[in-house]
Amino acid sequence: MAQVRYKNREEAFAQLDRMTGTWVDESGSKDTYAWMEGGNFMTHTLEGGIEIIGYDEESGQLKTQFFASHRDMLDNGGKPIKYIYSIKGEDFESRLDDMPDREGSFVGKLTDNDTKLTGRWDWVQNGEKMGYGSVSTKQV
Repeated sequence: MAQVRYKNREEAFAQLDRMTGTWVDESGSKDTYAWMEGGNFMTHTLEGGIEIIGYDEESGQLKTQFFASHRDMLDNGGKPIKYIYSIKGEDFESRLDDMPDREGSFVGKLTDNDTKLTGRWDWVQNGEKMGYGSVSTKQV
């Protein structure tokens, strides 16, 4: 999926709003997306970290910073890990951003009225391609 460039904050946040809620994957792991007070940023909390998602006016993209609590979660020397989110129609992608020495992404589909996210994480670690499939369901 090509990186989506949104016309404005409202268009970007309308797409991001589809993620609001708690998602549970096949292993029982929970992710929660929630708007911060004021509605200018969304938090994505998960076991092992928190991600802050916002709209970057210069690029027209949804950009994030992920703060990991576990050193083995894509260790970045204590620095946040940057991603770009692209959400349009059924297509969902979260791709590493501004990390020239790393590749990685989650590419998936939002289906069932935005209550099911099916996709795959792929990345390169120490020169080796790695990845796994994932299915998450939004708790209603």
